[in-house]
Amino acid sequence: FRGSDLAFANLEFPLGERGQVRAGRTPEFFHDAALIPALRRAGVTVLSLATNHMMDCGPEGLARTLEACAREGIHAVGAGPDLAAARRPARFEIRGLRVCILAYAQSVGDAARKDAPGVAPLDSELIEEVLRRWRPETDLLVVSAHWGSMYIDYPPPRVLETAKRLSAAGANVVLGHHPHVLQGAAHLGRTLVLYSLGDAVFNSRAGDFRASVGS
Repeated sequence: FRGSDLAFANLEFPLGERGQVRAGRTPEFFHDAALIPALRRAGVTVLSLATNHMMDCGPEGLARTLEACAREGIHAVGAGPDLAAARRPARFEIRGLRVCILAYAQSVGDAARKDAPGVAPLDSELIEEVLRRWRPETDLLVVSAHWGSMYIDYPPPRVLETAKRLSAAGANVVLGHHPHVLQGAAHLGRTLVLYSLGDAVFNSRAGDFRASVGS
């Protein structure tokens, strides 16, 4: 990615260790500390932390991940020590274009609050409010969305509806992920929607496993 003006990636897990994984979460789902410097060497400049696993190692795992990104000069979006930080965009000026990138995730119990860390929740009204805030100051408004159903080849109706609302609110590009498979793309008015980017790299410590359909 080093030859690109801007390189985006979704980080599925936090930095952590096996002993930090919260009860009830998959014990293998954390990243080694060496990953963030490796992403920087690869040219990644923006990293979405808005996933359903980002809080698997609790607030400590999130804080460690944010600190590593800051140390390497990677812009982390979609999670933070409180809701305001989780909603804060990464902003750039590239070849005369003002670019704004935001990230959100379907979340069950891991959403950031005014006084608690977590991920920016994929709440249409909340996102529309933020998009209206940044639309006048932005030429290219990009929304990262961790949504959908795993291992399904087509986006479900709830994702299609959310995509329409994001388009109507002014998003230029929607980058979808979470299903772990490639899905289709569509133009909704002037909005390019990539429903699922699939996986670029998936290095699970669990070894061989059989995927099953999940929501």
